[in-house]
Amino acid sequence: MKLQLTILIIATTLHFTTPQIPTTSPLKFPIFNHMTSKFANIQTPSDYKVSPHITENWIQQRIDQFNPQDQRTFSQYYSMNDEFFTPGGPIFIFMYMAPFFSYLGEMYLSYGPVYSLAEDFNGTIVFPHHRYFDRSLVFEETTVENLRFLSINQAIEDLAHLIVDLKSHESRRDSDVILIGWDYGASMATWFAQKYPHLVTGIWASNGKFSPSFEQPEVVQIVEQQLRDFGSPGCADRIENAFNQIEDMIANNQSNIIRRRFNFCFPIPYQNGDLDVMYLYELLTTHFYAYSLVFEKSYIADYSCGRFMNAQVEHDWEALGAVIGLLNLPFPICYPNSFSYQLELIKENIHADWEMAHGRTYLYLECVEYGFFYNSGDGTSIFGSKFPSEFYKHVCEDVFGITGEQMELNYQRFTTSHGGRQPVVRNAYFTYGAVNPWIHEGIDKASIVNSSYYESIPYRSVHAELSLDIQDPHFAEVRRRVFSAIRRWLR
Repeated sequence: MKLQLTILIIATTLHFTTPQIPTTSPLKFPIFNHMTSKFANIQTPSDYKVSPHITENWIQQRIDQFNPQDQRTFSQYYSMNDEFFTPGGPIFIFMYMAPFFSYLGEMYLSYGPVYSLAEDFNGTIVFPHHRYFDRSLVFEETTVENLRFLSINQAIEDLAHLIVDLKSHESRRDSDVILIGWDYGASMATWFAQKYPHLVTGIWASNGKFSPSFEQPEVVQIVEQQLRDFGSPGCADRIENAFNQIEDMIANNQSNIIRRRFNFCFPIPYQNGDLDVMYLYELLTTHFYAYSLVFEKSYIADYSCGRFMNAQVEHDWEALGAVIGLLNLPFPICYPNSFSYQLELIKENIHADWEMAHGRTYLYLECVEYGFFYNSGDGTSIFGSKFPSEFYKHVCEDVFGITGEQMELNYQRFTTSHGGRQPVVRNAYFTYGAVNPWIHEGIDKASIVNSSYYESIPYRSVHAELSLDIQDPHFAEVRRRVFSAIRRWLR
């Protein structure tokens, strides 16, 4: 699945006179680029086939797991594959990279390392849909009032109830439970095992993040280092020059040139001054950030640097538009580059069945407690300084009424209550791509206790040993060691 522009609206005139914001709403918007970009290049393996043994299942969960007087419920969906299960065999519960895009997580019931675990150990695979996402919708509308029951702790309680229900069946009464999580799912698995050690035998946590914060200067620094180490000669320097050119043109009132060349619908800035400029920089950095998460050497050479260096343009700044497809939009299509326009889309589209409802919902989760927003950091990277952490503070406050001060306090309290980068868990196997831009927010190796393991995978990022689409002999060795650890944990 290639990174593509997903917001297109009709321009009103050829010469870009000041347009009116359309009354119709495009389905997707790039304020969610930082979330959806991690799925930019996931490919369906050529030999993938859906297992005929997968079943659809539902369980009733309390909307508010912490208020016994509130008896309202919602139906949580989970799929299950009993293809290899024998009575007493383990239950492997898989949690994907993010609570949305569950259709990608469903693939693990039929293919890949989780499927292989079930085959090797005669186990069941269970893939639950996170509350508020995909087939586990709680309300028809994602108003701020309705979203107040979306939290990691509520989701942990959902999982506890699901495990108890699964083990209430006679054939699974003595089954061990192994949680397998990737990215957000890895964090969830860890926090669950810390709170409910009696319900889980062990966890495999790949590339989890544990200490939310607005200030993340290391992210763009690692992305830049990937480009310098693995991109073509001169690539990083030319990207830096391109961002400097963009900055100079805006400072010298030449942004109309950028607007025409990039087929933007609105002037730069439009109605929101610096926020429109921040939004532009978020858009232009997303491509490089996305491929830093997938990360193979060939991806950096062929996609990040390759597309930039091979762009048939006169100036470096134009190549930034080329890599994300802005230069060749057919008239009358233009790209809605206004911060206020994007904010209105998020604020107005509250229906849970809207195509991008998961984006609004996940943004809420990030704003209230799971805050991992990439930004321009301290401004010393090749991507400049025009995309600071304040950008998402404005987004969260404008959409949900949560101030930056409240967010910082929420993150601090969440980190304290969940152990930060030093959660206490047993029987855990933590794996990380060594060049994952978020590795600084991963588990602290010093916190690893007996029967738990930490492994760093060279030259890999978030898309590593749990990937379906990247074939690497080294992954087989990592998986072999994880499987051996799980074998020791099982009764």
